[in-house]
Amino acid sequence: MEIMKTFIFLLIMISSLFGATTLQKLKFESGISFYGKVGFVDVVFQEDMQRHTYKIEAQAYSTGLVKVLSQNRKDSFVSEGSVVEGVYKPHSFTRITTKNGYKKVTRYSFDYTRNIVKKTVEQERRFTRKSFDPIKFTIVEVPQVQKETNTQELPLVANDYLSLYLNFKHKKLHKGALEYIDKNKTDKVLLLEESLFEVQKHNGKEKYRIVLKEDEKSIFFQEALSLNVAFYGDAYIKKVWEKKE
Repeated sequence: MEIMKTFIFLLIMISSLFGATTLQKLKFESGISFYGKVGFVDVVFQEDMQRHTYKIEAQAYSTGLVKVLSQNRKDSFVSEGSVVEGVYKPHSFTRITTKNGYKKVTRYSFDYTRNIVKKTVEQERRFTRKSFDPIKFTIVEVPQVQKETNTQELPLVANDYLSLYLNFKHKKLHKGALEYIDKNKTDKVLLLEESLFEVQKHNGKEKYRIVLKEDEKSIFFQEALSLNVAFYGDAYIKKVWEKKE
């Protein structure tokens, strides 16, 4: 009987070990030296060691004057996929942008058999239209909703914004140009050194470098600095807190 109890205990321990799921929650503050703090980014990262799957979510939102100027814009990103030999391979990537009276949902579905990515864009605009009400004999505002959906197929690139970072942190990327899905053809992202990137916009007419300050206790950086962003000064995003469950 004691042998059986020991066996069951070991079985439970092994199952819990290989079925472990990591969960990390983080908050970052973003800002520009000319303005100060301009917003926050909330991140949730989950990884299932047994199923070899991952999910990472990031929500970015602005504060203060920037919030007003951007019409209360919010951006959320969700990347889900599998981990194959240490490489994070997205199966789906979703980006949602909202602001006053507007919502845009962009979905990417990765097909590794056909080597394509299906892109679907859904846009919704809410506005009011003035109309004459003959009963009330006055001008009234009538709520309107305009929806539009477009679908296209793109060549397969096995990285999105979020999986690209995970693969970078797990040293699965090489120095040079980095590719990710639906990248603007006039833009480039270069990995120059272990924690140094260069972003080129408009065929290299605009260039700025991003330096990462690592956190030895986490796969998520402590701070990222983008130096001399036009006349605005240095842009930064720094970790406010991180929790592991």
